[in-house]
Amino acid sequence: MPFVESEKYTLPKSCRLHPDNDIYREQEGNIDELRPMQWQCRYCKKLFRSQVYLDMHFDNRHSENLDTSSNKCLADTCGALHCDYFDSLSSSKPKMQATCKPAVVEKNRHACEVLANTCFPAEKSPVAKKLNDFFKRQFCDAHTCKKKLKIYPRGSGIDRNRSLIYALSFFTIVVLALFYLVVYLHKRESGMLIKGLRRARSRPSFKGSKVQKD
Repeated sequence: MPFVESEKYTLPKSCRLHPDNDIYREQEGNIDELRPMQWQCRYCKKLFRSQVYLDMHFDNRHSENLDTSSNKCLADTCGALHCDYFDSLSSSKPKMQATCKPAVVEKNRHACEVLANTCFPAEKSPVAKKLNDFFKRQFCDAHTCKKKLKIYPRGSGIDRNRSLIYALSFFTIVVLALFYLVVYLHKRESGMLIKGLRRARSRPSFKGSKVQKD
C-alpha cells in the first residue's frame, strides 16, 4: 500500500483490498498501540496487553460496529499474499519447512494474479499497469516450488524499525533511571559522611585534662 499511495492511485471498489470491502475496517480504525504490549480500544478506552485480547473484546463488547454490509475479511486473501511467511518473521520459534504442493501453489498463484488484475487493471492507465506488474513481482512470482521463496524482492515500503525504536527508548529510560538513582545514592552517602565528620570535629576534646579528686 505505501507504493500505491506514492503513485496516488485509487483502488477500484471491485478490488478485494479496497477498505470498503473489509468487514473489520471500523474496528481496526479504533485501535491504538500506545506502546509495546499496550493496546487501547478507542470506543471505551480500555487497555489490553495484546491485540489478541483486544480483538476478543471487540467480539464481546463492540460487535455492533462490524461492517456487515461487506461480510468479507482481508484474511481471505492470505493464501495469495503469503501471510504464513509474514507471520513466521515475527515468530521466535523456528518453523519447519513444509513440503511444497504444486496444486496449492498454483491455486494461490492464480488468486494472487486475480487480485493484481482486479485491483490494478493494466488497461486502465499507465500507473495501473506499472502497479499490476509490481504487485505480481512482489507477491505472485514467489508462488512456485522451483526456487526459494522470495517475498518483497523490491522492499516492503514500510518502516519496520518502529519496534526497535520502542525497545531502544525503553532501554534508554531504564539506563537513565538507574544512573540518576546511583547519583542520588552517592550524594546521599557523601552528605551523610560529611555530616558525620562535622559532628566529630565539633565534639569537645578531653585530651590532657585532669580529673581532680576531693
